[in-house]
Amino acid sequence: KKIVALQRRPAGMRRVEWLRAQQTALVDLAKNEAIHGSETGKAFRAITEIAAQSMPVGRASVWLYNEDRSAIRLIDLYELKQDRHSAGDIFHARDYPAYFRALETEKRAIDAHDAHTDLRTQEYAESYLTPLGIGAMLSAPIWLKGQRVGVLCHEHLGGQRTWTPEEQNFAGLLTTMVMLVLETNEQRKSQEALQDSEERFRQLADSISQVFWMTPPDKNEMLYVSPAFEEIWGRTCESLYASPRSWLDALHPDDRDRVLEAATTNQISGKYSEEYRIVRPDGSMRWINDRAFPVRNQGG
Repeated sequence: KKIVALQRRPAGMRRVEWLRAQQTALVDLAKNEAIHGSETGKAFRAITEIAAQSMPVGRASVWLYNEDRSAIRLIDLYELKQDRHSAGDIFHARDYPAYFRALETEKRAIDAHDAHTDLRTQEYAESYLTPLGIGAMLSAPIWLKGQRVGVLCHEHLGGQRTWTPEEQNFAGLLTTMVMLVLETNEQRKSQEALQDSEERFRQLADSISQVFWMTPPDKNEMLYVSPAFEEIWGRTCESLYASPRSWLDALHPDDRDRVLEAATTNQISGKYSEEYRIVRPDGSMRWINDRAFPVRNQGG
């Protein structure tokens, strides 16, 4: 969704009206489905458009650090006049050390009112600022889990520009939107990785010829049982899920007390190793070598 571009606050425009306009822009952005969805590219495009239109500035862009933090890569750039997006440029710390140092140390945004003379940005003058006609830059750090991960950059075309506290605060709010996109994307990747891991586990457990099952320490629930249970116990997996202790019903009478004592005594440690006999529904008997071991979660 595109919003009508705001002009820079006229001298007679009340501060409260300006803030209300920015608030409306943020509400529209928060309602944008792309911010909470899986299409991060679409979300970043929505943010840079709002950033350029609401400030307004000629160019607004999102940059993220590479893995070793030696460079920032352009994720999305929106040019207001041309109404177009681009991506892919890379700036290296070795070429712009003052700017990268400021990104790491400045507590707030880099408010370069005159980007050509500001010590933090003047090293961009020859290669970047002058060719593109950029006169002022406002670079707001993007945070994720307490660490700077990138920058949201506003570039004013023309001469100098004094970045007001309201504009700097607004830029900070927009970086929060970027953080939400990054968090959503990270959670989605984690969920996909978990699903892949669970699928690999099932493929492995389902293919082994031994019985493998997982229960909580109290053994009152069956979390997983491998298909080999049906071959060896002669009972269905569904019956074990329905009644997690039903495997005990198959114990040979001469072994039952010993196995029950081992399982109960070692319930806290989760470890035991026993050999015993089971009697299948057809009356045949099987010897079982049963070994239990604990698998602990983060809570112990």
